[in-house]
Formats: sequence, structure tokens, C-alpha cells
Amino acid sequence: MTQKVILGISGSPRPGGNTDTLLRAVLRGAAEARARGPSALVEPAGRPGEKGAGVCGL
Repeated sequence: MTQKVILGISGSPRPGGNTDTLLRAVLRGAAEARARGPSALVEPAGRPGEKGAGVCGL
């Protein structure tokens, strides 16, 4: 049987935030199902992370 490979990519600018937490939970579940794979946090260069909904006034 071929081993499944999964890649988790998060575009959230908040490491450890809700999206990151959910992604890690999904990857843990995949690992329990005998899939393997890394996760990566992708953030646009030069863009500061979000501070929360409504904080910046936009």
C-alpha cells in the first residue's frame, strides 16, 4: 500500500492562532491515519501580521 502524503499550508499571519491550531490538529489526525507530511506558514513579505478583527480600523 502506498503511503499518503499531506502538506498543510497556512496563510494566517498569526502563528499559534486559530488557523494554525486547526491545521496542526488536521495534520495530527492525518498522522494517526498513517499519512505523513509537514506544515508551512506562508506570510507575504513586508506585511505585518493581523492583530485581530477591527483593531486596525479597516
